[in-house]
Amino acid sequence: MEPQIAVLAAATGYLLGAISFARVVVRLKTGGDVETARLTTPDGGGHLTVTAVSASAVRLQLGPRYGILVGALDILKAFLPTLGFLLLYPGQPYYLICAAAAPFGHNWPIYHRFRGGNGQAVILGGMLAIDWAGAVVTNGAATLLGLTVLSDGLIGDIGGIPLLLPWMWWRYGISSPEMLYAAAVNVAWWVSFRPSLQQYLALKRNGNLPTAEHAVAMFRMDFGFMRRLSPRRYEEIDELRAHDSGTKDPEDKG
Repeated sequence: MEPQIAVLAAATGYLLGAISFARVVVRLKTGGDVETARLTTPDGGGHLTVTAVSASAVRLQLGPRYGILVGALDILKAFLPTLGFLLLYPGQPYYLICAAAAPFGHNWPIYHRFRGGNGQAVILGGMLAIDWAGAVVTNGAATLLGLTVLSDGLIGDIGGIPLLLPWMWWRYGISSPEMLYAAAVNVAWWVSFRPSLQQYLALKRNGNLPTAEHAVAMFRMDFGFMRRLSPRRYEEIDELRAHDSGTKDPEDKG
């Protein structure tokens, strides 16, 4: 491995990862910036503040279509350069270096005073170029475990990232470059996501999010297809929300 190419791969991944498509899309649409979102649990008893500049923040601010657009752009900004290094230097780990650097750029972008997102879509983009089967299996397993066995909506959403570690261990070995890549992106993700995770765990401990559906509803991801999976539970959540709304003081703007 040549040090110059390794540095180039790291710089490419970081600098492209640091492009904030969330800011670009919001600015083009509204002329403003990505807003901080304050989410409320269905029972009205708890709140979670989303400060990350991400596709999720754009979805909460502008709606699902724009959130999907930003998510797709974030995937591509890691997928394309990673694939490029893989094709240019087959058999060399430069593509892994590029993919590992991308979420660090996304989470701590030099262009925006190091304030960025959490890197979930960027990690997915890199994985699709490195091992698309691993991307599908880890995210699919996390969704299945989170929404059924563990009944935790957040695990269903983000659990694919920690599952990269056992996947890479099983597929490539514990001392492989792929394993180092999985460890690096997990560090980037856990450090950036820690504030939101702490809030989420506090809501779980306080009983504000007793089921996966409650978490999905709080994050405003209870779309039609999700509601069809558990219609009775979402009906209960709607009743809970209606009751909370009806018992609020009309003067209360929060």
